[in-house]
Amino acid sequence: MSRQDVMSAEQNETQMRERFEGQVSDILNSSERFEKQDSSIKCGLELEYGIVAEDEKKEVNESIRNDVMADCEGFSDCELGATQLEMRTEPLDLKEGTDKLLDQIIEREEAMIRSVNNKGVFLLRHGSNPFVALNAIVRTDNSKYRLVPNFHNTNRRKSLNTMMGQKEQVDAGDAAIIALTNSVQANIEAKNFNDAIDMVNRSFAIGPMVVSLFGNARFFENKDTGLNDARMIGWELSHDTRTSEELKRGEVTRIGLLNRYYKDMPDYFNEVGKYPFILNAPENAINVALGLNWRDARIKIMNDDLVVEFRPVSTQSTPEESFAAMMFYLGRLLWSKDNKEELMPLNMLKENREAAMKDGLNTSLWIDFNGGFEQASAREVLREEIDRAARGLERNGLYDQTIKDVIDLLHARNAGESAIEVIVKLREGYLSRGLDARTSMFYALQDVDAIK
Repeated sequence: MSRQDVMSAEQNETQMRERFEGQVSDILNSSERFEKQDSSIKCGLELEYGIVAEDEKKEVNESIRNDVMADCEGFSDCELGATQLEMRTEPLDLKEGTDKLLDQIIEREEAMIRSVNNKGVFLLRHGSNPFVALNAIVRTDNSKYRLVPNFHNTNRRKSLNTMMGQKEQVDAGDAAIIALTNSVQANIEAKNFNDAIDMVNRSFAIGPMVVSLFGNARFFENKDTGLNDARMIGWELSHDTRTSEELKRGEVTRIGLLNRYYKDMPDYFNEVGKYPFILNAPENAINVALGLNWRDARIKIMNDDLVVEFRPVSTQSTPEESFAAMMFYLGRLLWSKDNKEELMPLNMLKENREAAMKDGLNTSLWIDFNGGFEQASAREVLREEIDRAARGLERNGLYDQTIKDVIDLLHARNAGESAIEVIVKLREGYLSRGLDARTSMFYALQDVDAIK
């Protein structure tokens, strides 16, 4: 980068920070506009997908993805990957029936599947896209998707080992790896500033429980990493730009967890604004900063609404499973709020998060049993956590037949093989028949309906 480019970047950062601070001040001084007096529980979901072909010789490109988005106008958007897209639901009041949200997910996903299939390709409903080499990722043609990954690639910590995997290893050293990962996210409306901070802190602590049960991002480059869910692991490795001085001070990246819980909304904005803005859009500085805040949970400003977004869970193989994962989270969040649950100490939370991502149900997790934190097997912990989620949903008037089916699904998954373990066995079965790694992976995912 030339001296002139460096000076221009510094000027952009200064301007962005000044505008960000002004916009934050306006928000904090108008807290009443965000206050909600009703008893609704508004929730919307976002699901990310890939587009893939059975024959690796068939080209899947951005043009195909854009045509799918045109067919699904109004509820779809692009993502970092040129063959990656997002589907979103409306924010619905779940007290009017949780089935309405599930029905909308199914309806919109089926519209995407029809559009994709009409173009001779398939929709990948899985936490990772294993069919693209990490050095062959094509990004969406958008300045944001050029500048942000490039910044992290250029400034990534040089001494960092970016290899990940317990079985086979892949190099997560390119920030564009996010183009190969897909998540399902819940967006919950908060009632006011304090409620938003309370929910985002509680969401951090709930995240590992849901990831343990719903890990679904194990495969990259047709390799088996042996990890329950490598999506956030890859994100953290590829986006670590900390200097040696920041490491010594105990600074964390903008990915995953903080090194403490948020105190209030000013503290939240202060933490968000600590990191480089990278993009130059002064009139939209607040949303740039919030959009580059890749924590497991975050607060978004959407017009006059405060929305808590829960982010650590990978897209599941069916809409029912993605919905169940988010209802598990919501029920557990409601139970935590109703019971004024003590927040888990962060050292225990970090252990839970790492264990969940690495080993899923085959590990131990910390849980608060009767006012004291202790470790137990993940399955034992999750039996209790599922029951808590059910009670949280029931107490808040959401325990309808759709939720009863969700609870049955959660208990069945906890008692049996995890979804990712089923895919591993299917893949190994095809490999044992002499099929190559790509074909074996494709058929295994198709068998569980992740490819449709």
